[in-house]
Amino acid sequence: MAAEDTFNSYREGLSTPLENAFDVTPNDGTDIAFVTRALHIGVGGDIRVTFMGMADGDSVLLKNIAGGAQKAWRVKRVWAADLTADSIVGQY
Repeated sequence: MAAEDTFNSYREGLSTPLENAFDVTPNDGTDIAFVTRALHIGVGGDIRVTFMGMADGDSVLLKNIAGGAQKAWRVKRVWAADLTADSIVGQY
């Protein structure tokens, strides 16, 4: 029997359930494929990101993010520079 989707009539928004995910490949010169609604950090550490709306593409280094954390971050770039976190999954 197919799984019942009780959210199929909801309009997608920032507070609705996440529908898609992709493995993030950090890159200092290229934005990720989709702006995220959340990032899952599989292995904890430091992560440099550019949030949507940051002026001039500035980045911020977020230190000591716990492994297994899911953060509601609208991110357009995950940088390789300073990265010690691993197994990062973008969700939207």
